Amino acid sequence: MSGMFAFTRMSTIDLSSFDMTNVTTTTNMFNGADATTGYAWTQLDANVLNASSNKPSTLTFVPKS
Repeated sequence: MSGMFAFTRMSTIDLSSFDMTNVTTTTNMFNGADATTGYAWTQLDANVLNASSNKPSTLTFVPKS
């Protein structure tokens, strides 16, 4: 999934329907993205996404309730 959402101009990224179980790398996945809020399926997924290298510091993933 490396670079998948790089430089996207969306304000929110909803990945709550993504199964992150087998994702091995999120390097540059969100590099340069404008989004400030991201939604993940679980807290574990949110933790993985928040640890992505080169993710903008203004982008935070939380589990979607």
